[in-house]
Amino acid sequence: MDSLVTFDGNKNAENHLAKRIEYINDTTVEIEVREGIKWATDPDGLFVDHYFDIRDGYFTFYVLRRVSCDLYPYRWLGDTEIVDDITMRIYVDEYYEEGYAPLIQYLDLPILPEHYLNQTQLEDGVTPDIFHPSWNTFATHCFGTGLFEIDSFTPNIETVLAVRPDSWWLDSDITNDEELNWVERFGDFSGGLDQLRIRIIEDENVETKAFEDGNIDLISISSNYFKRQKYQESNSFTIQNKLGNAFEFIVFNLQDNEILDNFEPAPGDSDITKGLAVRKAICYTINRNELNRIFYGGDAYINHWLIHPTLSTWCKPDIIKYNYDLTKAKTYMEIAGYDIPDFTIPAGTNIYSLTVIFSIVVVIFFFIRKSKFTKKKN
Repeated sequence: MDSLVTFDGNKNAENHLAKRIEYINDTTVEIEVREGIKWATDPDGLFVDHYFDIRDGYFTFYVLRRVSCDLYPYRWLGDTEIVDDITMRIYVDEYYEEGYAPLIQYLDLPILPEHYLNQTQLEDGVTPDIFHPSWNTFATHCFGTGLFEIDSFTPNIETVLAVRPDSWWLDSDITNDEELNWVERFGDFSGGLDQLRIRIIEDENVETKAFEDGNIDLISISSNYFKRQKYQESNSFTIQNKLGNAFEFIVFNLQDNEILDNFEPAPGDSDITKGLAVRKAICYTINRNELNRIFYGGDAYINHWLIHPTLSTWCKPDIIKYNYDLTKAKTYMEIAGYDIPDFTIPAGTNIYSLTVIFSIVVVIFFFIRKSKFTKKKN
C-alpha cells in the first residue's frame, strides 16, 4: 500500500502519491495527488483497472476521524474537503490554533481503496458500513497501488508478495518526474526481482542462523550490539541505516560546582564567565567521532542541536559546533584564568566529582541509527 508521502533514511519527507503539498495557512493544508495510478485488482475481482483519485485520500482521513478506534495519533485532524478529482484540503482541529507542526509525518499512512471498502453505507448514507464483507477480506488480504500484491499468506508463517507488472512504480512516464527523485529512493529495478517472501521467525537465534546460512536475505538488528558489530566488520554483508526518533545526550551538572558554575567574568574575556569558558574548553576536548566509534560502532548520527536533524528549518545554521579541537580547549582554559598545563584544582574541590565531569560530560546528541543487514550473494 502506498502513502501520500514517504520518508528517507534520514527522515526527510518525499512526495509519493501526493504531487503537491501546500500550506494555505497555519491550519490548512492542500494536497494534490498524482494521476494515472492504477489500483491492484481486489481479491473478489469486482474492480478491474480502477484508478486512484482524491476520493481515496478523503475516504482514508474520513475513516480515521469518524470510524477508527485509534484516533489519538490523529487528534489534530479537523475537517477534510474535496476540491476536485485530484485535490483535497485538510483542516487542523480548531483546538490547535497555531497549527500542528508534525502534520506532514502523519501523511505517511497507507491510503485505503474507497471504491472497495465504501460499497455500502449506514442509514445516514455517509458513514461507511464496516460490517460489509469487504472489510473482513481487506483485513487479511489487503491491496493497494504499490509495487507488490499478495500472492499467498500463511498466518504466523510467511507472506509471499508478487510484483505487479502494471504498477505505477514501473511506469517511467510517472516516475520520471524529477520531484519524485525515484532512482535515488528506490533504484532502477534492474535486479530482476519478481517475488518477495517475508518469513516470520520468532526465535532470534533461528533467525540469525537462517540469515548467516543465506536462507534469508535481509535481517533487522537493533538491540544485539555484538551481532551488529560482527556484521559491520565482515565483507559478506551490506548495511542499511535510518535515523531513530530517540537520541542520547550527556549534559553539564552545575549544582554545587565552583568551577563550572563560576559567574565571575573570565580574566581573558570579560564578556563571558569563568564557568562558561571552562565548559567550552571541556566541549572542545571531546572527540565525538571517537566516542561514536567506540560506543556505537559508528552507527550514531552526531547532531549539534537538541532537535531532530529533519527539523533543519528550525536549526540555527551558525550555532557553535564543538568539534574536537585541543588548541581551542587550551585557549578557553587560559581565558578562564588557568595556566595550562600547570592547572591546579582549588582547595576544597570534590576531586571525584571533578574527575567524572572532565571524563564523561559531553554536550553532544547521538541519534542512534536502526540497522538492517543484507547478506551478499556469491
